[in-house]
Amino acid sequence: MATVTVKNLKIAKEADRGNELCFVSFSYSVECDPTEQALSKQGLLKFEIKASLLGYDDWFDDHLSDMPSGTNHYQCGDGEINIGPVALPCSVLDEDVGEDEIYLKVTATSVGVPGGKEYAAEGSSNTITWKV
Repeated sequence: MATVTVKNLKIAKEADRGNELCFVSFSYSVECDPTEQALSKQGLLKFEIKASLLGYDDWFDDHLSDMPSGTNHYQCGDGEINIGPVALPCSVLDEDVGEDEIYLKVTATSVGVPGGKEYAAEGSSNTITWKV
């Protein structure tokens, strides 16, 4: 079964003529098992990638923003994909009173597999404590 690894989540803040912009960057990769690798080599398996910036909360996590995935379809063997920096208004990251705990979740879902079998995996980055 595929696994998703999310690394290098970084958030930087820059003031631009009174408007605060934050820049988000990260990387991810999808590791495939031998069956998935074989299907991918035959052109039968590719993954749709969704990346979401989330704010950690005790009850349920807040969806802050969708992020670009850097590819329309990820195939086994594509290696690490680097994203960013992506500009966002810093107010998007302000999801809590005081400090915000922000992380990125990347989900990979198969498309185009014969027989309709679904392959799916997700991974999350480390949490960044952030004060807007």
